[in-house]
Amino acid sequence: MQQRYSKGQNRQLLTAFTAMLEEGEFRTQNELSDQLSQLGFNSISQPKISRMLKQMGAVRIRNAMNHSIYSLPIHSEQQEIKDSINALALEVINNGVQIILKTTFGGGAILANILDDLDDSFGILATMAVDSTVLIIPRDINNIDELSNSIKKLVCLT
Repeated sequence: MQQRYSKGQNRQLLTAFTAMLEEGEFRTQNELSDQLSQLGFNSISQPKISRMLKQMGAVRIRNAMNHSIYSLPIHSEQQEIKDSINALALEVINNGVQIILKTTFGGGAILANILDDLDDSFGILATMAVDSTVLIIPRDINNIDELSNSIKKLVCLT
């Protein structure tokens, strides 16, 4: 019977699983299950291992012995997007009424499009962009500091 784990234990399981994939070479899901058992995570089913592999974006690669092993990608697609956004954004400032996002040359329109595509609940009424600046008009100026901080997080400036 499969053991149930608490949220904290699931985090520990995922941390251990990630470390295993980064440090070891596992050819089968059974090898992964056996190693998890040795680490104290008993009765991890094959479907759970399969879900964890998928959740982490694990892929099969060939090692030096030409064996197919599980591995985590070096850079995920999401990380590449974050790195690209971070390379464009320079500064987010507000004056209590509007927010200015300073960008590298040519980054204004790109970041304005990203902001325009956000859900309405994010709090942006409109954006206007030139080559290196985005004017962001908040939906509610009473929440401008919160919106500024959310934008900073989005563009990786915090």
